[in-house]
Amino acid sequence: MPKSEAEDAGPRESTGPEGSDGPTGGTGPVKGATASEPESESAPEPESAPESESAPESESAPESESAPESESAPEPEPESEPEPVSTSTSAPPPPPESGDAPTVWAARPILAAACTLYMAAVLGVEIDGFVELALPSFGPPPGPGAVLLIAPLLVCFAGPFALMASPLLVLPTVSAARWASTRFTGRDAWWWVPVIASVVAAAGTAALGAAWDLGPGPSALGWPAATTSLTAAALVARRTALRGGRVRHVLGWGAVVAVAVFAIGTGVFATGLVPEYRPPRIDTAELSRSWTDGEGGTLRLDADGTARADGLTDHAEADGDDAEPTAAKYRCSGRGTWSHTEGESTTWDQRVWIRIEGCPGLGDPDGWQVGGTPDRLELAIGYGDPDAPDWYTLTPR
Repeated sequence: MPKSEAEDAGPRESTGPEGSDGPTGGTGPVKGATASEPESESAPEPESAPESESAPESESAPESESAPESESAPEPEPESEPEPVSTSTSAPPPPPESGDAPTVWAARPILAAACTLYMAAVLGVEIDGFVELALPSFGPPPGPGAVLLIAPLLVCFAGPFALMASPLLVLPTVSAARWASTRFTGRDAWWWVPVIASVVAAAGTAALGAAWDLGPGPSALGWPAATTSLTAAALVARRTALRGGRVRHVLGWGAVVAVAVFAIGTGVFATGLVPEYRPPRIDTAELSRSWTDGEGGTLRLDADGTARADGLTDHAEADGDDAEPTAAKYRCSGRGTWSHTEGESTTWDQRVWIRIEGCPGLGDPDGWQVGGTPDRLELAIGYGDPDAPDWYTLTPR
C-alpha cells in the first residue's frame, strides 16, 4: 500500500494537493470539485508556476550560458565587416592627371585637336582678310567676308590637313610637354605646352621658309600664328584626354570667336579707327619719270607718251618656260609708247598701258596696276596664276 500510494501520489501532485486521500486519488476530488474549485484553481496555479518555471530555468541556464559561448565566434564578424569598406576607400582610382602619356593617344583627343586646328584656319583666313584691307596691294582684297565663300574649301582642304596634323604634330607636342614637365618639375603642368609648342612651331616655320624660299619676313610672321594654333590645339587635346569633353564645344566656341572677331573688325574699319587702303590717284605728270625694278632694269616714261626699257625682266615668258627670270634671255630692252587711264569710280581701276618692241611680256592686256602710297608710288604687272598672281614691281628711281 505505501508503494502504490507513492506511485499514485507522484502523478497527482500536478492536479492538486488533495489527490492523495484515497487509493485511487482521482475520484474524491472530482466529486467535490464544485465546492473546492476556487481553492484548487487559486492554490495550484501560483505554486505550480514557480516550480514549472524553476525547472526550465535551472535546465536552460546552462543552455543560455552555452548559447553565448557557441555564438561568441560570430561576434568578431561585425568588426570584420568594415574591413572590405576600408580597403576599397584606402585605394582610390588614380587621379585624371596621372601623367600617363598614352591616354592622349585616343580618338577623342585627336578629333578635338583637329577641330581646333580647323577653327584656327577659319579664324586665320578671317583675320588675314581684315589685315589685307589695311595693307597696300595692287587689287581690291576679298576681305573677311570671303570666309563664307572659302569655308567649303576649308572643309575639303583644311579638314584633312587638320586630321593629319593632329596625331603628327599636336599629340607629340602634348607628350613632349608632359615628359618635360615631369622631368623638370615632377608634375604635369599645363604651361609646358606653349613652351614646347613654340619650339615646334619655330622649327616648322623655318623648314617651310627654307623649302618655299619665303624669306625671313613671312617666316617671322608665320611663327606666332603657328605657335598660337599649335598651343590651342595641344591644350584642347590635353584637357580632353584628362577630363573629357565634347568635340562640339570646340566647334561651338570657335564659331562664337569667329563671329566676335568679325564684329570687332567690322566696327574698327567702319568707325575709321583703321583706314581701309585705297591706291593713290595719280596723273600723267606724276607718271612721267624713270622707274626701276631694283635689279638693274629701268623704264623711262616721257610726258609725250614715249617709253624706253633697259634690261627689264619678262617674268611672263620666264614663268611660261618654268625657268628662273634672272637669266639673260628674259631681259629685254627697247622703245615704245605708254598711256594712262584714270579709274571711273575708284582708284582701283587706274591703269598704265605700255607697249615696248622686243618686250611682249610687258604689254599685259590688263595693263599695269597703280599701287603704293602718295610718298612712294608703285607700278606692277601680274604674272603666273591669275587667281593668285605674283607681281613684277617698279618704283620711282
